[in-house]
Amino acid sequence: MSSNDEQVPQNIPMMLIQYFQHLISNDVEELAMQLFELDAQDAADSQEGSSSRRKGKRKYINRGRKDGDARLWNDYFAPEPVFNESFFRRRFRMSIRLFNHIVKEISKPGSCQHFKYFTQRYNAVGVKGLSPIQKCTSAIRQLAYGASADQCDEYIRIGESTSIECLHKFCRSIVEVFGPRYLRRPNQDDIQRLLKLHSEKHGFVGMLGSIDCMHWAWRNRPTCSNNDINVLNQSPVFNQLLEGNAPQCNFIVNGNEYTQGYYLADGIYPEWSTLVKSFVYPPNNNLKMQYFKRRQESCRKDVERAFGVLQSRWAIIRGPEKSTSIPVLGDIMHACIILHNMIVEDEGHMITDCSRKEHEPEPPSYNGGAPTEFAHYLQRFRSLRSKDTHIALRNDLMEHLWNLKQANEE
Repeated sequence: MSSNDEQVPQNIPMMLIQYFQHLISNDVEELAMQLFELDAQDAADSQEGSSSRRKGKRKYINRGRKDGDARLWNDYFAPEPVFNESFFRRRFRMSIRLFNHIVKEISKPGSCQHFKYFTQRYNAVGVKGLSPIQKCTSAIRQLAYGASADQCDEYIRIGESTSIECLHKFCRSIVEVFGPRYLRRPNQDDIQRLLKLHSEKHGFVGMLGSIDCMHWAWRNRPTCSNNDINVLNQSPVFNQLLEGNAPQCNFIVNGNEYTQGYYLADGIYPEWSTLVKSFVYPPNNNLKMQYFKRRQESCRKDVERAFGVLQSRWAIIRGPEKSTSIPVLGDIMHACIILHNMIVEDEGHMITDCSRKEHEPEPPSYNGGAPTEFAHYLQRFRSLRSKDTHIALRNDLMEHLWNLKQANEE
């Protein structure tokens, strides 16, 4: 056998082995690529099914915050602004003097827990952040117009999430800084001033005001069962009276003396000694009842007008609120009330002095058993809900108003 014949059986197996290794390697690589693609597709499908937003690199938008701050300054806060004071008052719901006072107080060091948030600072790369005017303007626009947070982006140059954050922290700061002054309880001087004003204007002696409820819808939440009665039972409006810490409110009407002030209320409220309701269906031949009904209902409209003014000034509480946090809802409502009182004071229409502070006594503490303080508490509780006192007070007020009417006609 020749040398060539001997090499054939040695070279053929080697060639076959190399050929089959090449085929196997290609098949394995192709199979691995297919498995990798299937695995990636399954991961993408599962991510798409669990969340509507795919995670990716966050895109930075250069909004031009510096230009937005300069534009806002030139429009309203420059020595010669583009828009005068009347435009500012209409769009910000307050004077520029009051707005600057609010910005200064909430950004003062130590004034509230978010005072650093309302100071202009540099970020990690040395770029100036949003100014306090931009942040407060964004919050005021949302409160005043009920606008969405994204609407402030084009003019103020502030993102949606940052604008929402500004609203929440602004309301929280307003409550912390100005709440103790503009949401304080009335003192003895306030009570006497209210009694005098209501007696001179409406003829109701001993009247503290009117009581009613304003419903604020909560978007995407089930309708609650809090009507006027449920709100009254949870309200702290009569807590001071029950604890014995309420200011003195003594008055005489139709020759009878009373020791508790009262509020005018509509027909849904209970017949308590501190609530004066009207007659539902007074007889046609009883002119006193009909006259009392007209006077009581006309005076009671004051509280509904107050709700109307509050909602017209701050549109955010006129429509359904989208926030999901109950504390945030409370801060927004309290901030609107505080800002309303500040505007009334700034315009010179405040009937009480909010700057006065008096020491409020601490409520009594009840340990175990039935001490004397608790017995007095039960006595005041029964007196508060006395139906007989309610009827007697209403009859005395009816006689008093009728006598005033006859005296004026003479």
